[in-house]
Amino acid sequence: MDCQVCFEDLGDRAHCLPCGHIYCLPCISGLEPQRRSRNSRTQSIKCPECRTVVSLRICPENIRRIFLNLPSPSPETQTPSAISDRQLKKLEVELAKAKDELRRKDGEIQELGRQVTAERSPSAVASTSTSTTQEERPEHLRTSTGNVSVPNDYPQNIVVPECTTSDGYHSFSKKGSNQHATKYTCTNCRFSCSERRQQNPARASVN
Repeated sequence: MDCQVCFEDLGDRAHCLPCGHIYCLPCISGLEPQRRSRNSRTQSIKCPECRTVVSLRICPENIRRIFLNLPSPSPETQTPSAISDRQLKKLEVELAKAKDELRRKDGEIQELGRQVTAERSPSAVASTSTSTTQEERPEHLRTSTGNVSVPNDYPQNIVVPECTTSDGYHSFSKKGSNQHATKYTCTNCRFSCSERRQQNPARASVN
């Protein structure tokens, strides 16, 4: 508690005037004394707050000392309201920590969402599809070189020496067919060739 005149901690210097306002004794003693009348010998002071006139004599009837430095009450003697205030502050701290943790988890979820979106992008899906197809390719298509005849139900991937992809394979998409040949165009390097429908390999022609 601070003195309302010097704004310093009252400590054990707190004194209360009859009007109820509290100041430190040095500030009360430093107030300018006044005479009630020209003929009066009694001097008085005015309360700095409410201007109440108080006799300058420092006596228990006029100025009472207040002891503010009392020991803190034990938990057994504290009121329920004081205990509730402490519990409320503790809960507020825990709530703030929980909100911080929630914001951190939200950030992690958003980052995972961005990663999933990036993995599902068309380029990522195409790369995964090509890799899966190469793994499932028959052994003779993975090891042989040059153009080979492929059946109509497996037109996606054949081995060609002109391939410019990093793994040495063209990824073909079917464009059209006639009685003698089926035409394929590479989806990676746009190489075009026709494969004869026969068991023996046939030479590819570039369109």
